[in-house]
Amino acid sequence: MTPSEAADWIVVAAPVLGAAVNLVFQIGLVRLRGEWLLGSSLMVAFVGGALVTLAGMAAVWLSELPSLLDGIGLTITALAVYASAGFILFALVNLGETSLRVQMIDRLLQNPDGLRPAELLALQSDDALIEVRISRMKEAGQVRVVGERLYPRLSTLFLAAAGISLLKRLLFGHQAGRTPLN
Repeated sequence: MTPSEAADWIVVAAPVLGAAVNLVFQIGLVRLRGEWLLGSSLMVAFVGGALVTLAGMAAVWLSELPSLLDGIGLTITALAVYASAGFILFALVNLGETSLRVQMIDRLLQNPDGLRPAELLALQSDDALIEVRISRMKEAGQVRVVGERLYPRLSTLFLAAAGISLLKRLLFGHQAGRTPLN
């Protein structure tokens, strides 16, 4: 393998390795330091992965010595790929919490005079929301109904839920049911 080919492989591997370090750091920080807030551990893990990505790109600069513009372009591209992977991890771990808060802020924006907490709770009625979701899952064939009970069916939603459940178990272990953002 020529030095140029090795440098190409490093450019491809750097953001992938950075993303893997991000995930491992995230799992390790939450498992070893359970009192960490999820946001703090996500940030520390993200910076750790970014440093690994930058170290890989430094190896490319030192071994291949690309032209200045090529080196800058490759480094920016590798960091953009890494940042995208980091955002995906953040979205998977934090999506449920974030979406609820976004809905609440949207309700507050729709009411410029503000809302009392009781009014906000009434607008965020879980019963109405769950009723709509159950109806949509039935229509999409994502659940089957036997008597009055619902059972999951193999579907994209099922696979997504199983993947998120696995990720939460990896991150939080026995605390998977509790939300560290509270």
